[in-house]
This record gives sequence, C-alpha cells and structure tokens, in this order.
Amino acid sequence: MSYIYPARESKVLEFKSKLPSFHSLIKTCVAFANGVGGKIIIGVDDKTRQVTGVTEEIRNRIYDEFPNSVYDATSPSLLVEIYEKSFNGVSAIIVDVPYSIKKPVFIKSEGMPKVVYLRAGSNIRRANQEYIEELMRENKRAYFDEEIIQTETSILSQDLLEGIFGATN
Repeated sequence: MSYIYPARESKVLEFKSKLPSFHSLIKTCVAFANGVGGKIIIGVDDKTRQVTGVTEEIRNRIYDEFPNSVYDATSPSLLVEIYEKSFNGVSAIIVDVPYSIKKPVFIKSEGMPKVVYLRAGSNIRRANQEYIEELMRENKRAYFDEEIIQTETSILSQDLLEGIFGATN
C-alpha cells in the first residue's frame, strides 16, 4: 500500500523523487537558509506526493558525502541535519536546513552577489539586488530606516530640528 505525503511543496518543503545532483540540492539548501529554513525530502514524488523511497546506495551517498559537500560549497557554511523517516515501511531521507543567522548565503563557486537563491512559494529564484541588500542589512541587524546617512546637516530643516531638539545655540 503506497503512502501519499499529506503536505504539498511550499516555502519550507521540497520533494525529490530521485537524488538530483548535489549542486541542485545545495541550491535548495541555500534558498531555505536565506529564508526561514526548510526540509528536502528525498524519496517523495513532487507531482503525486507518493513516497517512493530511496535505495541503499542513495542513502549512503547522502549520509556520507552530502553534509561535507554543502558545508564546503556554501558561504557562510551551512550545517544540515540528515535523518530517515519510514512511511508505511518505505524510507525517505530528510535533509533539514536551518535558516541562517548570517545572510546572504551563497554558493562559493557561483559567487556573490551574482547568485543568491531564495524560496518563493515552492520555487527557487535568484534574488534581485534589492533583496540581496536587504539580506545584508538583516545580517548587520541594520534596517533601511536605521541606516546612518553620511551627508551635511545643512540639508535638514532647521525649523523641524528646533521643534524636536529645541534651540541649538
């Protein structure tokens, strides 16, 4: 009896029926890390949500090779958690990706800011320059309306300044 996974792909959930290239998996990890985190479930068909399972060979590759691959390929380096879950006796591999405190996360070989990935619904997108700048501000905990402006104070309204701070003589 086959098992249909109850949830659909989303901003925090990705299905892979077969093991894609590690580069493709790393790209998904980066997109999750630049958002709120997420899970990649290998062994679930993304169209039907049927749990198809994984072979012993895939299981071994994921456990033995993938954690080092994602750590070495990303900056800041990502640490993912990998575990198995059985659905009616069929095992799937879950790659749990935490959100990154240091953003933006990118793939070193593709460079930054050329390629920063994010999750938009159930899709992976390249971030535009404005979004990358927002991630960088978030990393510094500095938001647009809190940034220091390096300019002459003569551009400010003297009446407003006096109204707020009183006479400045």
